[in-house]
Amino acid sequence: MTKQAWRLSLILLLTVSVGLILSLMIVSADFGTNWTGQFYNCVDLSCGVVETETYANGLNFDWDANPEDDDGNLLTNVNADDFTARFTSTQTFSAGTYEFQVTANDGVRLYIDGVLTEINDFEDNALTTYVLSIELSAGDHSLSVEFLNNDGDAILQVQWFLDNSATSTPAAT
Repeated sequence: MTKQAWRLSLILLLTVSVGLILSLMIVSADFGTNWTGQFYNCVDLSCGVVETETYANGLNFDWDANPEDDDGNLLTNVNADDFTARFTSTQTFSAGTYEFQVTANDGVRLYIDGVLTEINDFEDNALTTYVLSIELSAGDHSLSVEFLNNDGDAILQVQWFLDNSATSTPAAT
């Protein structure tokens, strides 16, 4: 191998190595898909559902008036303030430890497989991000997010990350 070929091989190897290291460092958030939202014109989910919408691309909202559908159209049957919503979806997860991050400007609760998690603050709050680390088995898991908007902008963002730094023990089959 010539000296020039050796240098080119070394440069190529370094370039591929740096690219691989950078790709491993990129953290990818998942907002999920195919959420169903049921909206209520009360602050405790106790009155009847006034609107049902599907959100194909996850829960990542910043509504300054009435809530909107997936196309950005106002849900005029829903109050601009003093409303609640319940969003449900079934998502498929690989086995591992996940970090859930839920940001809301008022109240929010997160249920996984019907169990209320530590993200449980259903009252008027400033914009807050809640973080939960949880081990999930491989397969489908039901998620439910309850959201309260008392007044002002309605902000809700629900995302999760697979924690590659955590070590997990595979479940027995």
